Amino acid sequence: MGRLFILFIVLAGIFSAYAFKNGGVLVGIIFAGLAVAPIVAVIVSVRNKRRGNVPSGPVSGRTRAMRWGAAGVVLLAVGYAVFWTFLVPKESDKALKSTRDLEPGCAGLMARKYFPQTATYGGPGPHPIAIFVKDDSDFTDPASLGSDHPDHWQGAKLDPARVQLIACLDKPDTGDHLTDCEFNGGKLPLYRGTYDVTLYEAKTGDKVAEERITGVSTPKCPFSALTKGKNPKLHTEPDFAEYRSVLGKYVDAK
Repeated sequence: MGRLFILFIVLAGIFSAYAFKNGGVLVGIIFAGLAVAPIVAVIVSVRNKRRGNVPSGPVSGRTRAMRWGAAGVVLLAVGYAVFWTFLVPKESDKALKSTRDLEPGCAGLMARKYFPQTATYGGPGPHPIAIFVKDDSDFTDPASLGSDHPDHWQGAKLDPARVQLIACLDKPDTGDHLTDCEFNGGKLPLYRGTYDVTLYEAKTGDKVAEERITGVSTPKCPFSALTKGKNPKLHTEPDFAEYRSVLGKYVDAK
């Protein structure tokens, strides 16, 4: 019990420091209160016992209602703090040198960022986009669009401050088997990838849309590959035509 007590205090303190560091002052205060509350409760309990101030007899209805009300407020505050900590994107203060620096906009729980220095999504198009794909080894990298595409589609010369949208492709689902790719260490099956893609506004981190996008059906093996798991496999990624077909209504819209 004592170890759980200490663990609770330590975790609350860590989350409090995390919240303050990422601009969540209210959340930091809530977690700090959670860290301090058990210590204060123990001190008060010990002090009351020494003074003989141990409550006896039935608790009045008013006191019971006040306790339930206080418990409800605490639960709401903790719920908000947990929601903010794990699900709300945090502001990035990193200088943007290229569109690759926007990759944290696709990070997972607690790590996803938004970029206030980027352009607002809205008004007439085009709406510049940066696209990132989680591959078969769970790494997130910029999507490969080739060289023949407009600059606002993650072009090499695209100023990251102009980006309005970030598209995040999750780890692919397995489609049709296309071929087996041979490497020095053996063979890996290549499947057509099917991806869930989430579109966020770069400036705020707000979700814009969710779509489904498909990799190419061409059985082209990569020169090398990184995989993980007991049954590794490879998946094709979408080409520019597929990206434009699915996301063009958000990017090219006038």
